[in-house]
Amino acid sequence: MRPLSVDEAIAKLKAHEASCGQVDPRVFEEVRKEGGSYVRYTLNLQDSESFLSLIWHSIPEARPLTPPSKPRSLGDCVRRLASIDRPFAQLVEGYPWFKRCSLIDEGFCYARFGLLVLTCADENEKKETPRGSYYMYDGNHKGIVLAKKILRKELDYRPIEALLLKPRRC
Repeated sequence: MRPLSVDEAIAKLKAHEASCGQVDPRVFEEVRKEGGSYVRYTLNLQDSESFLSLIWHSIPEARPLTPPSKPRSLGDCVRRLASIDRPFAQLVEGYPWFKRCSLIDEGFCYARFGLLVLTCADENEKKETPRGSYYMYDGNHKGIVLAKKILRKELDYRPIEALLLKPRRC
């Protein structure tokens, strides 16, 4: 883990945006925050275990994979996906949020994966997902797709670069 200045973090996000697609504007806002407690790091997720321990979001639009009060590491969520035995394309019927997952899944390319943006898990997330590490602040669509591909052995894991924002971002 290496600390980054605001300028270094913005440069990483702009490079990611240029080569891999969009970056949520709220990420740029959070990276620009200054002050004693706001810190940015670059972090490499070297193995699939560290990647699959990331805590996925809990939103109504993705509820089949994130039942309330259940662990929601990427590994937990993908195991739920396997248990309901529906590809992303079929989840779209009741949950349109998964349309983007379906498109990423069909044309997945590691070279276009780019950065994940992480932040610290809050107390509730730590309690719900005791084996979880960091909360995924941005990159949820591509993150769940890659997790599915890894657990189904559709491809081998490759280290991923992440931008870690501390303290917790909402």
